[in-house]
Amino acid sequence: MKKYFCLSVLLLSTIFVAAQQAVFADGSPVKEIKYSDIIGSELYNTEWWNAEVLLTNGARYNLLVKYNLYVDELFFKSDNQAMSFVVPVREFVFKESSNSATAFFRNGYPANDGFSDKTFYQVLVDGKVQLLRKLSKQVIETKDFNSSIVKKRFADLSKFYSFRDNQFYQLKRDKSGILNVFSDKSNEVSKYISDNKINLKKDDGLVKVFNYYNSL
Repeated sequence: MKKYFCLSVLLLSTIFVAAQQAVFADGSPVKEIKYSDIIGSELYNTEWWNAEVLLTNGARYNLLVKYNLYVDELFFKSDNQAMSFVVPVREFVFKESSNSATAFFRNGYPANDGFSDKTFYQVLVDGKVQLLRKLSKQVIETKDFNSSIVKKRFADLSKFYSFRDNQFYQLKRDKSGILNVFSDKSNEVSKYISDNKINLKKDDGLVKVFNYYNSL
């Protein structure tokens, strides 16, 4: 009897947790804008991807989402309808599987470089010194040679920043620029870059250097 009682409690607990995960806060239906006159996409992900979303009220949900880089806003899918969040999003992480993250985005940082505290940054390295990337889309106009027809297309923009002591620093992707970020440990970081032949022009090279510094 005791065994059946424990099994019933476990089953009820599982149902309760599943119910908690299924319930979601209010959203507002939105019409997805189709930029038919612009070549390319305004989206980070053109298909609905699974993501874990943290709201500013502390609630956390697993949802199908699209991230619009042109307007810097996250939308979620509900009953085949695109929805905007009533409670603002604090951060979200796209998931390949239950154990691996593909991309992590967060806002709430101080206003910086024309961006507001609602701007989402991709967090490449978290820690005492963070490595952040701001991804965005810009519409540019071009003309073919000997043509009067103006073509519009979405262009990808990317800026890298370090964030420490509640301040942003735009990164210069050379050794002297990186060492300025880590001036208190510049000798150790310089040796690490040289010994490991780190290419600072590559994103994974930057990630390695920031992770190394944060481990010191």
